[in-house]
Amino acid sequence: MDCMNSVDSSPPVVQKSANDLREYKVMRLCNRMKVLLISDPETDKSAVCLSVNIGSLSDPKELPGLAHFCEHMLFLGTKSFPTENTYLKYITDHGGHCNAFTSPDRTSYVFDVAPESLKGALDIFSQFFICPLFTDSATEREVSAVQSEHEKDISNDTRRLFQLERSLSKSGHDYTKFLSGNRYSLFESSCAQSVNTREKLLQFYSTWYSSNVMGLVILGRESINDLEKLAEDKFSEVIDRNVVQPSWNDTPWPDICLKKMVYVVPLNDVHQMNIMWPIPDYIPDYTAQATSYVTYLLGHESRGSLLSLFKNAGWANQLTCDVNRSEAGICYLNVFVHLTLKGLEKVNEIITNIYQYINMLHSDEPKKWVLDEIQIYKMQDDLTNHFMATVYDPNLIKKLLTCLTPDNSRFENVVLNFLLSNGSIYKMQDDLTNHFMATVYDPNLIKKLLTCLTPDNSRIFLLSKTFADKCVEEEPWYHTKYLAINIPENTLSAWRNSPSNPELRFPEPNSFITTEFDLLQNKCPMNVEMPELLIETEMSRIWYFQDTEFNLPKGFIKFHIVSLSTFCSPLHETLCAFYVNLFLDQIYELNYSSVFADITVHVGYTNRGITLLFSGFTHKLKTFVQEIVTQLVDYCEPKTDRFECIREKISQNITNFSLKPTHHQACTYLTNITTHHSWIIDDFIQALKDITYEKLVNYIKEFYERIFIEGLIYGSITEEDAINYYEMIRDLLIQKFDSKPFLLSHIATPREVIIPEGKHLCPSVFFSEI
Repeated sequence: MDCMNSVDSSPPVVQKSANDLREYKVMRLCNRMKVLLISDPETDKSAVCLSVNIGSLSDPKELPGLAHFCEHMLFLGTKSFPTENTYLKYITDHGGHCNAFTSPDRTSYVFDVAPESLKGALDIFSQFFICPLFTDSATEREVSAVQSEHEKDISNDTRRLFQLERSLSKSGHDYTKFLSGNRYSLFESSCAQSVNTREKLLQFYSTWYSSNVMGLVILGRESINDLEKLAEDKFSEVIDRNVVQPSWNDTPWPDICLKKMVYVVPLNDVHQMNIMWPIPDYIPDYTAQATSYVTYLLGHESRGSLLSLFKNAGWANQLTCDVNRSEAGICYLNVFVHLTLKGLEKVNEIITNIYQYINMLHSDEPKKWVLDEIQIYKMQDDLTNHFMATVYDPNLIKKLLTCLTPDNSRFENVVLNFLLSNGSIYKMQDDLTNHFMATVYDPNLIKKLLTCLTPDNSRIFLLSKTFADKCVEEEPWYHTKYLAINIPENTLSAWRNSPSNPELRFPEPNSFITTEFDLLQNKCPMNVEMPELLIETEMSRIWYFQDTEFNLPKGFIKFHIVSLSTFCSPLHETLCAFYVNLFLDQIYELNYSSVFADITVHVGYTNRGITLLFSGFTHKLKTFVQEIVTQLVDYCEPKTDRFECIREKISQNITNFSLKPTHHQACTYLTNITTHHSWIIDDFIQALKDITYEKLVNYIKEFYERIFIEGLIYGSITEEDAINYYEMIRDLLIQKFDSKPFLLSHIATPREVIIPEGKHLCPSVFFSEI
């Protein structure tokens, strides 16, 4: 077949933002491989992704993890390039990176590379899908890499719960498979030893790796025509095996798997509850965005929300709600609640409150203004991207992976899943709309979804180390201790008939939504390339840089409030952490609304003080900054009931440090050894014991007695407004605390320790009990 004459003759038209100078083309090769081409003459990197719509759920039952193992093996030589490290060496030698990942129904391969090296990289990469070797020696060795990944995941509570939930689903269903695999599942189990793993690997590849279930994305400096020729030359030889994409129409959660309470012993010191409800696949009705409506309201954090109720009661610190669709056709809705120890004792009441909120949503007609507001939030990204200049984003290709969805009767429908980090593609044809936008208001679909959120259609996972004595069962792959019991009928009945709760209500409309997107008319000269020192006093040093490149109606403001009362001891640094965490807890309702309007604040602490980082559309940014700073200076006496909740949270974070990845721990220890004024974990453990509410209140006042403010103000902000931002924070601090300046020379300069040659140092770390 002549591939040059077999690509799509009339590809869909790509609609993009006004300032996006890239060119796009969607096509299909003669072997039915779907391709998206992106020509960007200014890109710093070329990038490629190929995604195969086959994943771990297609593993043979006797070899769990084979799809993941196949992903690893493709890196280790092809007939055209038999040396095992040819691909990796070429990519790294030419300024690039490569990766791959296997999900339940998809396997994806990505790389970026210096633009002039794209053709050479494609020469090697394309052969993965044409003539891989899968040598005996590599097969035996690469299983060690899979085993290493498994050992890393063993200490990850998220992975452990992920596998436990699957293992407690319908016996024999593909959903219950051990997805990532390890040495035992691939080589050492009795099932694995009864077959030849390499032969099964070859069989898996030759069965599933077919061009008709592949999608390819190429971004390069080349013209669209040249990129098209590259795609045809390199990938037209991939075999079309006419694979039928697997689908899973039978539920993995029959009645026997529902109405369960599963007690789980985590490795980390956490108390967490997860309620999951199976729901119908929402993709056929994505334009109505019913799942967005429900998850938005259940996960809201304003007054009248579930989280607000739980925080006020001292029962929880965090609540999130999402929808999981990791496999085609298999969906469930989740509510995660991060409990306090007090909340762990009130699980029944918390679940009752959740059903009270769901019943409230049932009793009222769905509110169109809520869905409209959700769409405004999602459109904020598009509004941002309307002003975006073309900038290379290394995550661009990864975020295009969802374009490679099969199961579409019309190839153009793959664009419903396109998601560019810079939002360049909104739709490919006038009749196709981005899948994140609600184009149809269908209250009946919302009501239908709510009918799924019942006690009889739920599974509850409760995690806490306090369950260690009762959890006598063990999940086989991660050895997670658990106990699954049937929820008593009287409990289910009480939840079904949860009475209304006057403390729970719909959120108010968001006052931070931006309605004006005007850019500055009077701009500074285009040749200004660095921030300029705008203000320098004995109390401050403020830098200013007006955006003349990206043309965004946004501002970015950072203030670092440096205090002598931070870096002098572990106690002071821990008090600063306490203060920041309590303040974030105080403003969570305000911050939640602003984030959805694309206005954010990050409040952090360093060993020198507190950082405030604001960003967002300038229309409402000044109002937001003033509100946050006003609350900060007024927050002199935190709520006593939240004080102990935050102590518990910080204590858990410190305790869980030993379970973080070893490379993370190593970097922390390296800083401890080589940096002055760097405290070890035991220092913070002791400091946490010494902190009282009275000490914290005194510390807050002491913190602001002598300060120095360093700041950077950048974006679509005038010099006059930049001065006003600084004067606002300065005046509020002086009025409230009578703050005085200090000399920067009073702050100890960060110093690195030179370890003498031949000497060995090790921090003394004992992880004392708290």
